[in-house]
Amino acid sequence: MKTVQQHLRELDTDELLDRYFFDHPIEYRLPDFDGYTVAEIRRRNRDCMRRFIERLTGLEVRGEKNGRTGILFACRFMGDGFEPRTEDYCLVFTDEVLRDGADAKVYSYDLTEQEEIMGYLVADCAFTRRHLLGLMSDVLFEASFYGFEQEHLQEAVDGIREARKEAEEGRTVTLEELEERLRSEYGMGFDKEAPEERALRIEAQKAIAAYSLHCRRTELVHIAEDLGKRPV
Repeated sequence: MKTVQQHLRELDTDELLDRYFFDHPIEYRLPDFDGYTVAEIRRRNRDCMRRFIERLTGLEVRGEKNGRTGILFACRFMGDGFEPRTEDYCLVFTDEVLRDGADAKVYSYDLTEQEEIMGYLVADCAFTRRHLLGLMSDVLFEASFYGFEQEHLQEAVDGIREARKEAEEGRTVTLEELEERLRSEYGMGFDKEAPEERALRIEAQKAIAAYSLHCRRTELVHIAEDLGKRPV
């Protein structure tokens, strides 16, 4: 398997940028773009992302803090109206794959330092190879989620810690309370589901989740086999 950084260095940058802006379209109406033509906005954004890729490929790779090796992989995914995707991209750690096989946990990595992300391996499975551009597009998105130099990363980490503390102390609101607040303070309305509609929606969501879980487990089996352990 190659590292994320190796793939970034070897991939055609223009092809990767085409995929990235397909996955994450430019928001032309942002105030920062006032006075620019569409062509100028596109060029500025591509140049910005090109510099970001150059930054990532030049970083000194740093291993995971606990000495573990992360692997990124793609798997089939059935989205819904909010997430109309057909692939998902996940992080797994080799020690957990070797121990748990298809039951290994997967993780997000938007709060991970870029130097560590660049050292992740990319699974050498058929599905991941076919969707390598999509996976690397996702890497660019996750690695820049809190700034191209992750200048807002610590702020995000602190915010999550504070939110966790609030949850542990019971300082939370229910969905019903949130809806009522939005209704009373902002005049927002919410459609009411009939009981049979809710039951059908829940049934459909369970089927979607089961499909996506099956596909993810299938790829984890391939990764485990590639690592030398055939799950029982």
